[in-house]
Amino acid sequence: MDENFKAITEYFKDIVSAFPHEIAAIYHEEKISYKEFDELSDIISYTLIDRGIKKGDVIGIMMNQSIEMLAGIFGVLKAGAAFMPIDAEFPADRIKYMCTNSKTSIILRDGNINRNDLDLSCTQIFINDIVSSFDKSIFNKNYLPIKLCGNDLAYVIYTSGSTGVPKGVMIEHSAVINLNIGMKEIVDFHVGMKILGNTRYVFDVFIVESLIALANGLNVVLIDWSEQRNPKKIIKIMKKHQIDIVQMTPSAITFYNIYDNDLKIFNNVKYILVAGEAFRLSLLELLKKYTNARIFNLYGPTEGTVYATYSELTEKADVDIGKPLKNISAYIFEEGNACQGIPRQITEIGIPGELYIGGACLARGYLYNEKLTRESFVKNPLNNEEIIYKTGDIVKWLPEGDLYFVGRKDDQVKIRGFRIELSEIEKSVLESELVFQAVIIAVDNEDLDKYLCLFYKLKTGVAKTDIINYLKKKLPDYMIPSTYIEIESMPMNDSNKIDKKELLNYLREER
Repeated sequence: MDENFKAITEYFKDIVSAFPHEIAAIYHEEKISYKEFDELSDIISYTLIDRGIKKGDVIGIMMNQSIEMLAGIFGVLKAGAAFMPIDAEFPADRIKYMCTNSKTSIILRDGNINRNDLDLSCTQIFINDIVSSFDKSIFNKNYLPIKLCGNDLAYVIYTSGSTGVPKGVMIEHSAVINLNIGMKEIVDFHVGMKILGNTRYVFDVFIVESLIALANGLNVVLIDWSEQRNPKKIIKIMKKHQIDIVQMTPSAITFYNIYDNDLKIFNNVKYILVAGEAFRLSLLELLKKYTNARIFNLYGPTEGTVYATYSELTEKADVDIGKPLKNISAYIFEEGNACQGIPRQITEIGIPGELYIGGACLARGYLYNEKLTRESFVKNPLNNEEIIYKTGDIVKWLPEGDLYFVGRKDDQVKIRGFRIELSEIEKSVLESELVFQAVIIAVDNEDLDKYLCLFYKLKTGVAKTDIINYLKKKLPDYMIPSTYIEIESMPMNDSNKIDKKELLNYLREER
């Protein structure tokens, strides 16, 4: 045990001691101070410990956006456990798989969420009941904080899996602390600065809007998830609270621009952190025209603890993903060769290859999936003592030593910031037994965004609506295709594989 290790919860406690009356979080008209937030999360922590929760246990959190949700996350960490965010809108089968696969024994729930369709073996605790019935006199006498170590598990996030089932990425406390160190080097955090909490908590970038923010004394202004789909409300909230820091996908910025042509939404913002998708030059130029904020392009897979590289684009004429954050290394190898024999490292400028990252940011691996962990987290052929993660992203070096993102090696894509394995959608469609063939393609539209298009060959007596209804029961909304095209037979290329380029021609003809 490293006695000198300081967990993110301890940094938070430092803020509580120094600034007890500073606002920690705001949700609608509700505000909570750091002292009050600390007490609320302590109550949740004690309750979990009293229920027998131990270090390393995985606790599910299924809640709506709220101050209690934030406190639940900190309460789980204070109890020495790891939190696993569950979207209440996920299909029942997906939630059940996550809970079973992670061996979750307890789920913290929001009493306002009605999911009577869930058949779960784990205990479900309603956070509303914890707060209303807690006896503080018992708590004050018996509660002792759990000492956290760097290699203790902090959270597990399930991402779309290429095998057709989601995979649980395990992030340790040391990696969270390294993210905090890296973010503090690029963002000048000040106590009282306001950050927009507009990310759904099942996505890892929310860690910056929660753990990192509250460990640095920021005010987290939480956005109701229903408001996320209403740009006029977001604009109003940002103006009302004078937001200093925002994290957004390029798609979100483009969407807001439709309703706010001069991007007045960013007038008072000091930092714009762009992540989750390819950041196009035209959008960067638009931002520069209407804001004086510092603009950062951040890149990183969930397996690299949110962000692995960064580039400040405020004064740049083009878009790149920059250099690694503190204590993180980046390598480019010929595609697919880093763990096969003696690979060739690419150091030449402009030559594309596969990006591997290493250092203090790396996840422990995939929960209860050693095979996939060994395939994705490999020994560095240049240094056998270092483990590096195979990102599947194709990049190249620029003359100034920055990295330039070229594209995905496989069929993993990001749409509106959501990380999606196209093969998982295809597998779900084929498992329905409603079709003979199915191919899903992410298509660029005229607004430079992407959308999902499903090409399929139906079985007799089946309608398109049957597929849509089936997928709604199996997949989250963001993985449901928006366009459906039935074709007589799938085109094949010279390699006897489905010709996706030809399918795109079918799409153009349909238009």
